[in-house]
Amino acid sequence: MFRQAYAIASQFTLPVVLSRKTVAGKCSSSIGSFVVLNEDGWILTAHHIMAQYQSMMDEVAQFNTTQAQIDLIRANRSIDEKERRRQLGKIARIKPDATEKHSAWWGVNGSSLVLWHGIPSVDLAVGRLQPFDPAWVQTYPTIKDPTKDFEPGVSLCKLGFPFHHVEPTWDTATNQFILPPQALPIPRFPIE
Repeated sequence: MFRQAYAIASQFTLPVVLSRKTVAGKCSSSIGSFVVLNEDGWILTAHHIMAQYQSMMDEVAQFNTTQAQIDLIRANRSIDEKERRRQLGKIARIKPDATEKHSAWWGVNGSSLVLWHGIPSVDLAVGRLQPFDPAWVQTYPTIKDPTKDFEPGVSLCKLGFPFHHVEPTWDTATNQFILPPQALPIPRFPIE
């Protein structure tokens, strides 16, 4: 029974790889999982994954704002060097471990999460992938009717990607993260 549950859940449980590059140039990633709910590309994942992604987006926005302020002051030829240093001194320093670049790889190339909502208290988030091709997923999960109990002998399976590590690199020429070839496919493991 569990083998069958594992086989079914494997068809709609995919990895998400959150990659980041720090100002100092260090690249790293974390791996989570999500479940594709239907042929419209709606997914279910953990809220903490989306919170981490949102945090990276916020850090990148802060980096870009600060860097734009610095560039504007440096490019201003109407002020002398002393005034330039004074204005630059007012700007908060960018920390070397701040996120400069980030991305999320949602199990397939070219797809991104265009919309999401989360419920932090139960660590759930729902979102929609676009573009989404229904051919990427062979079957979808059955959502349990909360008014009915489980039948005896039913096997449930929760899958994840807990024992794998991916260290991306940043390709300046293409302005994107590159996952190492040996990183894919990411092996899945039954968690529950």
